[in-house]
Amino acid sequence: PPLPPPPLWPPPSLPPPPSPQPPPPPKSPLATFVSAFESHGLLIHSVDGFGSSQGSSSGSFVQRLDHARNLSDVKLDTDCGEHCIAFSYLDPTLPIQPYCPGCLIMVFAATPELWSFVQCAAATDSGSSMRSCCACYWKGSTNCPFRQQQQYDQGYCQEACSADPHDELCHQLAAGCSHSSRDTANPDFGTFACSGSEFLQGSCELCQRPAWCDEHDGPYGGPITEPQQWVDRFMAARVQHKKSHQCKFRRTEKDRFVRTAHAAMSHLKQHWANGWVSGAPLPWNEVNFYSGPGMGDLYPAFWRNLVGFVTMHGDDGELARVAHRFQALGLDVPTFRMRVDGNPPGTSSLNWWQPHRRWDLTGHPHFLRLVSSNGGQMCDAGKCTSVGGNCCAPP
Repeated sequence: PPLPPPPLWPPPSLPPPPSPQPPPPPKSPLATFVSAFESHGLLIHSVDGFGSSQGSSSGSFVQRLDHARNLSDVKLDTDCGEHCIAFSYLDPTLPIQPYCPGCLIMVFAATPELWSFVQCAAATDSGSSMRSCCACYWKGSTNCPFRQQQQYDQGYCQEACSADPHDELCHQLAAGCSHSSRDTANPDFGTFACSGSEFLQGSCELCQRPAWCDEHDGPYGGPITEPQQWVDRFMAARVQHKKSHQCKFRRTEKDRFVRTAHAAMSHLKQHWANGWVSGAPLPWNEVNFYSGPGMGDLYPAFWRNLVGFVTMHGDDGELARVAHRFQALGLDVPTFRMRVDGNPPGTSSLNWWQPHRRWDLTGHPHFLRLVSSNGGQMCDAGKCTSVGGNCCAPP
């Protein structure tokens, strides 16, 4: 057979590798906001919607922000307990209804990173600020079930946290995940029910455990795993204290929580009653975080997932001021404006929401719009007369 041709020497040069593709352009702030909403959903927190009314020595969120020297000094309102921060969850299937439309609203992407810090979720507002077994944050209000109940710690959280402040049960109870103190005597709990005196003495078992929906041998008599099962159990006309009696979902049950919240809001829309003036559920859900000793890297996760500040019925001037303060602390946060249905508590409603429709936030009726891509762009130097007033210059 013929011999193969001799190898070429020197070997032929290879063509140069292709030039690397340029990185994709960064998403616009509006696109980032919408993408978070449509993928992981959003967690919204009303600034000073409740926490500032507690007369805290640390002042309101805006006051604390003004005095912060760096981002690590900034802490959200513990508005549902001494160590509890309340949010609502939004996604394209749920009503766009915040607890406080007139408040400045912080919006976070509900990514797996941030969701890993969730302690519990409730399909409708559970009133944990005034009905948590650990404390009644509205001390002195008629909303506190017991006049003698402590404002900050009835003892149940202290007992759970005494051995280890990193303990999961400690965080869950402090974040309002237990059964409601307003509902502990409910005969529906059978042998688990406890009297007011037992509650005040610290011996109520319902206050020593989270109110999980999936418990097989718990106070609800069996697991509640399907949305319609939850609706039948907690939204029937015969049920008293609907907001207080409901079970809650673990962080690992996000999909079940969302489907149940959708079913609950669908039922509420069909049988509408304003929960602020009746025993009906309220048209938003509640997702609670623990903020206190042993919380880990909660705040770095907050700042990594903060996608914007939103005003709905609020003050654009405060929106500008807060965004600029964050920029001065090294974090550019875009600001948005959006319309919302109703204005709780007086005119809360679900008129706009359609249970079988997925929301497009940028279209009718919410019309999400970007106000500013960062705090600096909102500065109006003509209004600057003194630092800390209507002036946007950092201190």
